[in-house]
Amino acid sequence: MVSENLERWLAWREAAERLVPGYVEDELRGYLECGLLCFGFAHAVCMTCRTGFVVAFSCKGRGVCPSCNGRHMAQTAAHLADHVIPPVPVRQWVISVPKRLRGFLADRPRAVAVLTKIFLTEIELLLLAASGGAP
Repeated sequence: MVSENLERWLAWREAAERLVPGYVEDELRGYLECGLLCFGFAHAVCMTCRTGFVVAFSCKGRGVCPSCNGRHMAQTAAHLADHVIPPVPVRQWVISVPKRLRGFLADRPRAVAVLTKIFLTEIELLLLAASGGAP
């Protein structure tokens, strides 16, 4: 979809005088080249069996490319598990807001900060109540 429509979309944005930021265009163009041997690769050799193979260069993007996003997420999770989070039981909280509010919050960082404080306060109160502690 991106490869078929990128040029048309960029032209449409330009005609509407709503130019796409350069970093967004670069990210999209990088995504179109990610993992394709014709855009560059490295030749590698297995040190055990001496079999040669090629590895396509990746865009190393963090916004559009699902492959690079997945790799980056896995590396970050491994780093956190191995070097940051202590070896103690950890509880994960997943917080979401209704879909109608997501668009509203997308360009309002102050509102997100206030909402985050509310979420954290409520989680803290819940944990205190569950542990028998006083608020």
